[in-house]
Amino acid sequence: MTEPTPEATSSGSSSVFKILLATDCHLGYEERNSKKTDRQDSFITFEEILQIAVAKRVDFILLGGDLFHDSTPSQNVVLRCINLLRKYCFGDRKIKFQFLSDPSEVLSNITQELNFENENLNIGLPIFTIHGNHDNPSFEYTSTLDILAASGVINYFGKVSDLTQITISPMILKKGDSYIAIYGLSYIGDQRLSRLLKNDMVKFLRPENIENCFNILVLHQNRATHTRHGSIPENKLPSFFDLVFWGHEHECRIVPELISLPDDEKYYITQPGSSVATSMAIGESKPKHVGILKIQDGRFLIDAIKLQTVRPLVFDTIDITEIINKGYCDDSTTGVLEYVDDYIANTMLPQVEQLITDDPNQPKIPFLRLKVIYKEDIHMFDSMLITRKYADRVANAKDLILFRRDKRGLKLESLEFDDNEAAADLAECFQHETDKDWSLAIQKEVENSLKKNNTELNILSLLGMNEALDRCIKANDNNSFFSIFNYQVKKTLDHFETRDIKLNRAEYEEELRIFRAERAKNSTDEINQVKGMLDNRAERERLNGSIANVPSDLMDVQDLDNVDDPMPVLTRGRGRGRGTRARAGARGAARGGRGRAAASPARSPLTISTQARNNQTSNNGNDRFFQPSQLMTSTQRSGVRKPTQFYNSDSD
Repeated sequence: MTEPTPEATSSGSSSVFKILLATDCHLGYEERNSKKTDRQDSFITFEEILQIAVAKRVDFILLGGDLFHDSTPSQNVVLRCINLLRKYCFGDRKIKFQFLSDPSEVLSNITQELNFENENLNIGLPIFTIHGNHDNPSFEYTSTLDILAASGVINYFGKVSDLTQITISPMILKKGDSYIAIYGLSYIGDQRLSRLLKNDMVKFLRPENIENCFNILVLHQNRATHTRHGSIPENKLPSFFDLVFWGHEHECRIVPELISLPDDEKYYITQPGSSVATSMAIGESKPKHVGILKIQDGRFLIDAIKLQTVRPLVFDTIDITEIINKGYCDDSTTGVLEYVDDYIANTMLPQVEQLITDDPNQPKIPFLRLKVIYKEDIHMFDSMLITRKYADRVANAKDLILFRRDKRGLKLESLEFDDNEAAADLAECFQHETDKDWSLAIQKEVENSLKKNNTELNILSLLGMNEALDRCIKANDNNSFFSIFNYQVKKTLDHFETRDIKLNRAEYEEELRIFRAERAKNSTDEINQVKGMLDNRAERERLNGSIANVPSDLMDVQDLDNVDDPMPVLTRGRGRGRGTRARAGARGAARGGRGRAAASPARSPLTISTQARNNQTSNNGNDRFFQPSQLMTSTQRSGVRKPTQFYNSDSD
């Protein structure tokens, strides 16, 4: 594809889509674990991205998932995100494109409503986003993206609720004479999605009555191959796509890469990469960019814009055996330590200066990661010696050094590969099992283990722990166990408080047994209460604080063995409001553009078809699913689609 000429852009600018591409912002990363100054990184760069979008006057922002680092971010993280979105996305700027699809068919919003078509909102910069593995709502659960969408600050699409047969409808947008179709595929387990694609169980609906429509797929999956089915092959996606916007991978490969397909078909992949480093890996150390995607009449161009507020990150590797053989350091612990210290000070830190920009908002204290490969234990030293020396000069001084034993010659790599192959084969054997089946199997095994060992859970309930496990696996809710623990401890304490009686040890144990039996008997109420608590972010944060203030003598179960005094009566207030979840029904007939949005005609249903991939056709032969040859003429495919220039960091 060729870049629109200046003449075409100036004379036909009303038909040029300008879309900002960004992904993996990971808002709230390291909020709980790092220094206060480090907690700002994700928000500083996210604000820069919004500022770029405003300055470049893009039509909208398209995000590729993982807006948040956690599926249940803190209220502070959500509040800061909403404030930034309100600051840069609200305003009087006119929306210059039309949304032709029925929002109820493509949006994952609970309201199923476009925020820029809401008469009560003043949206000047729309944002469309899918979810990633970090902000995954896990089907029936309410996610933070649901809350943002219901608040009217984003448009959430691409959520999949049926993993046995996936059908994706596109968002059809029109600007002047240009049409684009955006397909959203939010995060799904890579092995599962790989099987679904292999078995043609993923259907993409295509409009039949729009010619020369530019087709974009937005997905959030592994691209790098880890195991046989642990990633999505980049050449196995439907050939009718023109551009694949690949989220999840943090390495910036924003320059579109041509992917050749069978039958002389092709599409391009752009991988913007993350806007903030969440690991000390070599891929994270490469310069980070966002892209301005320009589309006109089926042609596209991506201008890469380097982010200026990213904290400097330098990654390096040294091989101790090689260094000793070259005579660079002594064959001793002290010799290795001195060499590493010198390498950090005189090789790595000078590289940081090259990464410092003129932006005053850029954090200047760098991330450094030095991977030290060794064979002999004598070459390992106490890394805290390095940590203490560079504590004020390196943001991640505690994990600056990473020791890795040299495995070359030990045939470990082939063993690891065999293990991965076996795991992939095992997954194939159970490909028809659902996540629920696996979850139930684990839960049953835990229950059997408790029975086998004649063990009972006195305070915690198995139902609650199983729900926490389910959330942890499916929704990446890493704090679910902590929340369940706090909730059920507090529930037990509240029970004894309401009894308002003093008990000795034997009476306490009997009362606890009765209370436990009542909870087990009312399992439906128990699980509903647990789910309600886990869905209520405010309640979870209150629980964390209240349990932290419970007297230690009440929380220490070991002390009960030596206590004969009556159990003290607590005098804490209760007031445990639990949130409930409700999902609005589908909208009625789609309405035309409102407010400042470009006037759209009443949305009549687009003619959409689906049939099996490539050589499979429908009975009547009129459907056009996966027929890329009908998108463009042969002249267009052989000539227009060849890029002359993709990477232009200074272009507006």
